[in-house]
Amino acid sequence: MPQFLKDREIAYERLTSMTIVETMAERKTAMLEQDELFIALPGGLGILEEISEAIAAACVGMLDKPLSLIHISE
Repeated sequence: MPQFLKDREIAYERLTSMTIVETMAERKTAMLEQDELFIALPGGLGILEEISEAIAAACVGMLDKPLSLIHISE
């Protein structure tokens, strides 16, 4: 989580681990390096942008981790 968001939002304190970075770009880099699996659920533009980055990294061979998109419709 970027520090500026932690300062503005309530960070869930009962996590076993939280990585604080300076920028959203650093957050995405850390996410791609540290995470083992990427699941995108319906959300805002941030989710779309982050899963797009993971898909792009997978397409060019920079990411060899599972990716999943879940679409929920009524």
